[in-house]
Amino acid sequence: MMAAMLTVCNPGDKVAVFSPFYENYGADAILSGAQPIYVPLRPPEFDFDPNELEAAFKQGAKALILCNPSNPTGKVFAHDELTVIADLAKKYDAYVITDEVYEHIIYAPHNHTYIASLPGMRERVISCSSLSKTYSVTGWRLGYIIAPPEIIDVARKVHDFLTVGAAAPLQEAAVVGLRFPQSYYDELQKIYTAKRDLFLNGLRQIGLPFTEPQGIRKLLTL
Repeated sequence: MMAAMLTVCNPGDKVAVFSPFYENYGADAILSGAQPIYVPLRPPEFDFDPNELEAAFKQGAKALILCNPSNPTGKVFAHDELTVIADLAKKYDAYVITDEVYEHIIYAPHNHTYIASLPGMRERVISCSSLSKTYSVTGWRLGYIIAPPEIIDVARKVHDFLTVGAAAPLQEAAVVGLRFPQSYYDELQKIYTAKRDLFLNGLRQIGLPFTEPQGIRKLLTL
């Protein structure tokens, strides 16, 4: 995320951030010299107001940080919502920096859609993901970005001055993991769904109100 931010943002730029958000996003923007503009996600569904999002772009947001599924809300952005975001990004010539680390941990009937797959978005999306959650290597901080060649070329230069490189054996292991069959991801979803249901049933039994997550493992008690 830091490499992606420094690749497309200059000091003085503005970055739109959906809120609530994973704590690093605001800090990443500030460390890049950019000013975050927070766009609220409202419970219980954590929907956003398209007019409020457009207002952020009208203020000059050069990029939007999109965490999908969202940490910490557990929201999975629907295709229609992603279309709204995409249309605004194209209208205001902005980038979308995605955090899709939980892309495979989705609870039915919700589905994850890569915003980069929408028409006209491939050239303006920097997709960030990680091996941490999907492959149970949390703590190693091994991840990757997918973006157009000209953005990747700059991101490589930025990354070289951030962390230099991940351990070679971990990179070799990552290639093996990324080639796992679909059955691995189906089983992953099954395991997390069972854990979610167990926890939510416990909350129901003791009478604590909660927001049921659409994806990832984050649960919000009210």
